[in-house]
Amino acid sequence: MLSKTSFFNPTIFKKNISRFWLLVVAYLAAQLLVLPLVLHTQIGYNYMPVINQNLLLSAVRTIYQTLPVTNVIAFFGACASAMAVFSYLYSARSANMMASLPVRRESMFISCVLSIYAVVIAVNVLAVIIALLVGLAQGLMLFGWLCQWFLAVMAQFTLYFGLSVLCAFLTGSMVAMPAIYFVMNFAAICVGAVCVEMVNMLTYGLQVSIPRFVEWLTPFVWLMNSGYDYVGEYGPRGEQLVENLVPANVPELIGYTLAGLVFLAIAGFLCRRRAMESAGDVVAVPTLRPVFKLLACLAAGLGGGLLFYLAFLSQEKNGEALRLICSVVVLGFVGYVLAEMLVNKTTRINLKRTSVPALLICLVMAAGIWSVDSNMWGVETRVPQLSDVKAVTFGCSGGEVKFTEDTDIAQVLELHLIALSNKDRNEDDYLNYDTNLRFTYYLEDGSSIYRRYQIRYDENDGQTQESAMAAAILNTPRNILLRKETRIPITEENIREMNIANVVNEYTGETFHMEFTPQEAYELYSQCIYPDMLDGTIGLVNVGNSGQEHEFYRNEISIWLYSDKDPYDDEFAGTRSAYTIAAPEVYNGAYIGVSDERQVWEEHFYTYPTPESHRTNAWLQAHGIKLSAETYLYK
Repeated sequence: MLSKTSFFNPTIFKKNISRFWLLVVAYLAAQLLVLPLVLHTQIGYNYMPVINQNLLLSAVRTIYQTLPVTNVIAFFGACASAMAVFSYLYSARSANMMASLPVRRESMFISCVLSIYAVVIAVNVLAVIIALLVGLAQGLMLFGWLCQWFLAVMAQFTLYFGLSVLCAFLTGSMVAMPAIYFVMNFAAICVGAVCVEMVNMLTYGLQVSIPRFVEWLTPFVWLMNSGYDYVGEYGPRGEQLVENLVPANVPELIGYTLAGLVFLAIAGFLCRRRAMESAGDVVAVPTLRPVFKLLACLAAGLGGGLLFYLAFLSQEKNGEALRLICSVVVLGFVGYVLAEMLVNKTTRINLKRTSVPALLICLVMAAGIWSVDSNMWGVETRVPQLSDVKAVTFGCSGGEVKFTEDTDIAQVLELHLIALSNKDRNEDDYLNYDTNLRFTYYLEDGSSIYRRYQIRYDENDGQTQESAMAAAILNTPRNILLRKETRIPITEENIREMNIANVVNEYTGETFHMEFTPQEAYELYSQCIYPDMLDGTIGLVNVGNSGQEHEFYRNEISIWLYSDKDPYDDEFAGTRSAYTIAAPEVYNGAYIGVSDERQVWEEHFYTYPTPESHRTNAWLQAHGIKLSAETYLYK
């Protein structure tokens, strides 16, 4: 009679928990410190019955804010757990002994995985129970949000544990396993950073950043940056409705959980086919050894080559692409040879046979770098056609303005072409820095193009054509109004405060402030500043060595605006500037605290008076502001 197939071995399950009890204690201590203790510290000293709703919001936010910390715990805890329960894979003696046991490999694998999950689930449930009791002691029912926390933590652990178990079966070396685990976690963002740095360095005017999806492919970075975010609804007064709060990254957590389960399934597949003789090998799967050597060559060539170039070869400007290619080729070749030695576990290799694939890979890397530097793809010289541009934001060190009219866009395109024609001069590090030009084109097809150029000048040549044209664009009365236009209307109701700072000593930073009422601020803006901007005598900027320098008094006029409605609601909007203000609660005629919070948006208008801004100057002097006797060139 055939015996029943078993996929679970209770002896291995219990033995893992008893052997690695220190890991259990460490994980328990970490989770109890992160959730119950932090929650108690946050709400235990702020309890006021009349503001219970606000206390609940604070508690829920605290729960979400612990998720980045649990992300760190899961990252290291998953790796340590996988190394512990599958440590027998890294010793030939232990591997052979485990293989001789009358236990199926599937049973051993599942028992090891379940022993870890049993501990993780039990510890997190205990943390939730204690946190729930902490909340109840303050009159708060946090069960729903603590369940969200539990699911988020389990999603984090599943991702990292699945990846670490997969790494455990990819190698037979205890030293290589955590190294592979770290590489697989951060490979995407490291590759992205290297490629972005090379492209920005070799392509004139291009300033790209790491794409968002690359961060998503690096879960640790993604969860650290957005793991504490939450979303919900707001009430009629803009107050946060705590009942509807949920983590903002639920779709990502679901995706990461599924990825972790897939990693576990692949690891289980490798477990059935793993050769126990691979204990001690850096790469335990023979078919993956060429892939390991390829990745080692790329990592050493691109990453190591770039670092070596930046550290030792980047001092000279001319021939930077050639020096970078040489650095990449040499380091890439060394990386491939070292990988060959690690795979074969010997320093005695056939260098002639190894050189052929290594040089082929290095040749591909060199060709890629050369194609970027030679502008083979046409990115460097790409300037959109006027008919394709819907709007453009142009800025420099003096200010920024958005244009939507064809005549303005054509002028900006002309300036862009001038900057491209002076590439050789502007890339010369030995010339003096003048200014920078920034172009952001919003195209009809919904895409955008961003370029940034550092403009340089030779003192013997005088002013630069780029700076002179940029100053002419930015300082017309119409464009001054466009630059100084605020998304929150400057009305008496929207003005929160105004102050005028007088720079007393530019070397020590000493200033003198005077504050004014919203009524006075609106009077100054509507009757003086705005008419002066129409005349082109205030709101001016100085752009590098343009030959059109303007003098300014050392008095900064700052008007702070706020609005309950988000003013950034169009497709060309800038960055939001939102903050939360507290609404006071009056109980029996006495101020007692904060009852709720509401979201508002803030904007800052500022300008400097000039000797020609006569209306503004007269108002300032009439209100006790002494204009600086000495003007200066504010850039």
